[in-house]
Amino acid sequence: MSMNEELLQDKVEKLEATNNDLANLLSSAEIKQAEQIAHLGNWEWDLTGQNLDKWSDEIFHLLGLNPDTTQPSHAIFQQRIHPADREQVITTLEQSIKNGKPVNIDFRAQHPEGRVCCLHICATVQYDDKQQPIKMLGIMQNITERKQIEDALRRNEARFKAIFDHAGVGIVLVDAQGHMLQANARWSEMTGYSAEELTQMTLADFTHPEEMPAIREHFNKFVMGDISSFQLDGTYIRKDGSIFVGHLLVTPVCDAGGVFQKDIGVLIDITQRKEAETQLRKREEHYRKLFVNNKAVQLLVDCSNFKIIDVNNAAAKYYGYSIKELKSKNFFSDISAFSDEERAQEVLRAKVEKRDYFNFKHRLANGELRNVEVYRGELEIAERRLFHLIVHDVTQRKKAEMENKRLLSQQSKLATMGEMLGAIAHQWRQPLHVLGLLIGGIKSAYHSGKLDNQSLNRVVELAKKQIEFMDKTTNNFKNFLAPDQNKVTFSAMAAIEDMIDLFGTLYADHHNINILMEGDKAVKIRGYPNEFRQVILNILDNAKDAIKVEGINKGYIHINVSVADGQAKITFRDNGCGIPEDKLKRIFEAHCTTKSELGGSGIGLYMSKGIIENTMNGKIFAENTGEGAMFTMLLEAEF
Repeated sequence: MSMNEELLQDKVEKLEATNNDLANLLSSAEIKQAEQIAHLGNWEWDLTGQNLDKWSDEIFHLLGLNPDTTQPSHAIFQQRIHPADREQVITTLEQSIKNGKPVNIDFRAQHPEGRVCCLHICATVQYDDKQQPIKMLGIMQNITERKQIEDALRRNEARFKAIFDHAGVGIVLVDAQGHMLQANARWSEMTGYSAEELTQMTLADFTHPEEMPAIREHFNKFVMGDISSFQLDGTYIRKDGSIFVGHLLVTPVCDAGGVFQKDIGVLIDITQRKEAETQLRKREEHYRKLFVNNKAVQLLVDCSNFKIIDVNNAAAKYYGYSIKELKSKNFFSDISAFSDEERAQEVLRAKVEKRDYFNFKHRLANGELRNVEVYRGELEIAERRLFHLIVHDVTQRKKAEMENKRLLSQQSKLATMGEMLGAIAHQWRQPLHVLGLLIGGIKSAYHSGKLDNQSLNRVVELAKKQIEFMDKTTNNFKNFLAPDQNKVTFSAMAAIEDMIDLFGTLYADHHNINILMEGDKAVKIRGYPNEFRQVILNILDNAKDAIKVEGINKGYIHINVSVADGQAKITFRDNGCGIPEDKLKRIFEAHCTTKSELGGSGIGLYMSKGIIENTMNGKIFAENTGEGAMFTMLLEAEF
């Protein structure tokens, strides 16, 4: 019999003696309570077949049986053994009966409701005087919780071993003197040494000499308790003499009492990362120079709150602030001179016009306002979304454009002055004829002696009316040429009627074109009346030429003033030749004309669009109706 078997038999015998002693000292209730607390029961298996088996109450509980309805037997015990473990347990017990060796085995028991628990049996065989086995005595204990803990420990050990063996970083266990106790495969791979070689080395054996003072300093602080762990980047030497850059992290391992046991060292090869960081710094420096020293005004602005994050030298010079001052400002509230509404309108216009820039006004440090075009790009830096803005000052260009528009406006007016003068001459022809007749009549009446006071007054009144009519025509012509200074609210129909007064009879008498107008006289619009009259004249002139091209004997231009969706809507329909389809979309572009054979310049409609859309915040568009063309204006209305 081996020493372990002797110890186990002794354990069982002592347990039996203890049970006998307990039986003498304790009541059955106290024994039952003790067994329940320890989850431990004792049993007796009669091997002669002459006596009944005996189980303590806890055995029934461990096997999931009712002691009041179950008669203990070895057969019932076998039924409760998990099928996967049954053969092994039965074989072990039978061999013990044959060879007399004590039993010490773990197995699973399956309860009637399906629950499985882990049990442990310690048993020994008892013989008679003739060395014949007569009974087997044993104890049974529930070790489910212990098994669960052991399984968890095994799983954790396996998991940590897998982590240690297969980690993508080097891991080593080091004692207090720096000797390596165990190293994983990655550590060996990085250094070129085998696991056996590493156990004969210290960290200093493959650490670059220049790095050792820093490591020793950290180790000393570590030992003194000044720091709980440390990490640093350093240069390390492989077995073949080549070097690599590594990041070393050292952490202590202590026992439950806090006593130091060993260190865990983790080494990560960061050579490529360091090289990438070096290249990144070089590129960053390169692009930084391109940004900082670029002549274009550039800013980086936070997308979430529009705070200025960074600016270049050109921006500081342009705005008149230092770089530090600019980086404390908000791009919109401190730099832009636009209100939130104006900015929103410009963003919308840029989107509709598919522009890649915005037209803003910016305020410089000295208070000066400048016209700028802001080109925007988006980028992400460290998970932070930024606007990269390039600001281009267009103040002088805007002034030149305004002057050019003024000249074009004057050119457009001059282009129609011939017709205006013709209209005036036509308007004056009849009044002048009437004045001639009146003067002739006065002379005749005087010589005939019939010029009395009543006749003279009647002639004077008639002459005054003709002169007033001619004066109104002159004022309309003068007002048309005079530039408007301020926006005013005026009647749309009254302004149109002014132009009909000038051109209505001329169009009717010379071109056989009737101008018809209808609509709501209460509709008022806001803008520059003379510029609006010029738009009316441009549209009338285009309609007249279209009707002439078509060769219609009797033409018409129908004007309607109404209200649609809160806006003033003014339409001009004619029965001319219409607009060629290839030019319909470009009809308002500068120098685009449908009447080149008539000497058209294409300036009139271009200027009209600028006046209606830029000056009066309206819309103008053209379309063909089947009978001719129709121009539509939508303007802000006041009632």
